[in-house]
Amino acid sequence: MEYRIFTKTGKIRWVNERTFIQREGDGKVIGFQGIVLDITSRKKIEEALKKSLEMQKMLKTIINKSSAVAFLWKNMENWPVEFVSENITQFGYSVEAFTSGRLLYGDIIHKEDINSVSQSLERAVREGFDSFEMEYRVLTGGGEIRWVEERTYIKRNSEGVPIHFQGIVLDVTERKEAQGMLDIQRELGMSLSSTLNLKTVLSLILDACLQIKELDAGGIYLRDELLDQINLMAHRGLSSEFVKRVSTYRADSPEAKKVWIEKPIYRLDFYAEEMADLLRTEKITAVAVIPMKHRGEIIGSLNFASHTVDRIPHNVRNFLESIALQVVNYIAPIRIEAYLR
Repeated sequence: MEYRIFTKTGKIRWVNERTFIQREGDGKVIGFQGIVLDITSRKKIEEALKKSLEMQKMLKTIINKSSAVAFLWKNMENWPVEFVSENITQFGYSVEAFTSGRLLYGDIIHKEDINSVSQSLERAVREGFDSFEMEYRVLTGGGEIRWVEERTYIKRNSEGVPIHFQGIVLDVTERKEAQGMLDIQRELGMSLSSTLNLKTVLSLILDACLQIKELDAGGIYLRDELLDQINLMAHRGLSSEFVKRVSTYRADSPEAKKVWIEKPIYRLDFYAEEMADLLRTEKITAVAVIPMKHRGEIIGSLNFASHTVDRIPHNVRNFLESIALQVVNYIAPIRIEAYLR
């Protein structure tokens, strides 16, 4: 039996008692004979091990619920995987696919990045670094391209030879896309500041926005105060028949009123049936209509569409709304100047 006792000084010690019960011939107990072993050290080790196992379990739960995927790679070609955390499923793969050897880590790195990743890691090993960090693209199980940031510790044996790479892979796609959008917006601002030609301005806006992968078609409407109508002044990625049908609207027409509301439109079911039919014929699956407002007056709208996604993502919506606020300050003065001529 194991239990605790108090020492003479008041300390608590764990003991293991092993006792033999002495009896008389009739079975009456007449005494106990045994030994008591101090097992305090063993109990402390067991308690520390228990806490360690609980901590490992907790850490495993934390990792599997996070966006950071833990890996242990062998230092071999294309980095065979000895261990990967269960949250690898966020990339569309199973743990077994890697640990069985059916899939190597190098197999999922984008073909345009694999050489630079390999060379950078080899350089880190050759120069004696203990760690390695790099951003690159991977392919998910569903064929999507995702940006990841790898932070790896280089494990060496007693002779200093690298045998394993242990680290985490973090999905940073949203951050990379956000940075890309900021770069597009900055470059657009620089380009717009160097021209006063309306056609050039509109073309630059379309070219900039269509760099976003979810957008593959677009047009810009401007209001003609003299003719009291709205006109499609520039467009990309639309069929000639579609452009013909949507090129001009009277300012008081139902179609124009839908365009000139002060809030962005991101829903296909917002449109009347005739326009909805046009969009279906054009095979447009998602839309974004962003009004451009200058000094309290809506002077035009940015209209973008996709033939590949079923909704415009929120980060793209934020980008387009920011672009609308930016470009209206270039369009409005040119438009006013044109009216004064």
